[in-house]
Formats: sequence, C-alpha cells, structure tokens
Amino acid sequence: MVAKLVALLTDRDRLVLDPRPAGRVRDRLLDHRNVIRAEVTTTASLPAGTRRSHRGQPLAFDRPHHFLTTKVDPAIIGGVVTRIGSTVYDGSVARQLERSG
Repeated sequence: MVAKLVALLTDRDRLVLDPRPAGRVRDRLLDHRNVIRAEVTTTASLPAGTRRSHRGQPLAFDRPHHFLTTKVDPAIIGGVVTRIGSTVYDGSVARQLERSG
C-alpha cells in the first residue's frame, strides 16, 4: 500500500512539491516497527564509539532497534542535549547558566 502511494506521488511529481508525505510515511513506519528515535546534540562531533553512552550513563537504547541522529550546536556551550521521542534531557551548560541566572 505504501509502495503504491509513493509510486503514485512520484509519477505525478508530487514528492518534489511537498516532501512532508514522505516524512510522515517514514515516521509511521518507524512507529509501527517500534523503533526508538533519538537525537543527541553536542558542541562538537561525537566519536564513533560514544553513541551508546555519555559520561558512563547508558542511553535508552537497550531495544534491538533504534535510530540515532547527532547534531552539533556550539550555542549549548558544553554538555549534551538528548531527545528521545518527545522527551528532552537538557544537560547543556547554556541551560545550567539560564537556570542559575
């Protein structure tokens, strides 16, 4: 069913006009497969071996399927911001300064 929808949208050049349907299909497929989506934001690129933990604390990737993306944002000054699904764990220096100031 999804393949037919994508083929139809591609044949009519509709994916070029609006990429949101493809993103929605991907999101629904990941939900159906029970895949955990997470995003880690740091001030510098993470080394390849650091994807499963930060400061020795395991992330919620004990399930066999996860989809991890990384971002670099110098504005957080230091630390890490982790988003797992709709939950955000903000351990950034910028957030700590905001709280104390």
